[in-house]
Amino acid sequence: MIINNNENILPIIIYPDKRLATKAKPIKKITKYIKDIANKMINTMVFHRAIGLSGTQVNYHKRIICFVEQNSKAYKVMINPTITNKSDDLIKYQEGCLSIPETYVEVPRHREIEVKYQSLSGEEIIETYCNLNSIIIQHEIDHLNGKLMIE
Repeated sequence: MIINNNENILPIIIYPDKRLATKAKPIKKITKYIKDIANKMINTMVFHRAIGLSGTQVNYHKRIICFVEQNSKAYKVMINPTITNKSDDLIKYQEGCLSIPETYVEVPRHREIEVKYQSLSGEEIIETYCNLNSIIIQHEIDHLNGKLMIE
């Protein structure tokens, strides 16, 4: 099942749709199309009052995520994100998911992670995130790997 059909708001794939288990492929080149998808993903997050979204959830099976950075409240897009380091310290948070409406699950996540990714301008970036930002990024990267919070 897919909800919403406004052209600036991307439809969300809803569990148990098997496409949510698809492993996303790397983005080889950041094109105008990729930037357009990123903008639509952010519009979709705003529409649904979400704090994170992966390409997988909008049936775009490439390695792209966006989220609201909790410190600045700015929207951030990560192309080909990879966790390169993680703390041993775990935290739990009641996670929700646009693809699994009205379901909340406490998932153990690493409190701090280091992420390597490309910006929309193609710049390679390595940054450290902690607490809720870390949880959001781990949740969205799980989607890119075909894994859901209920697993």
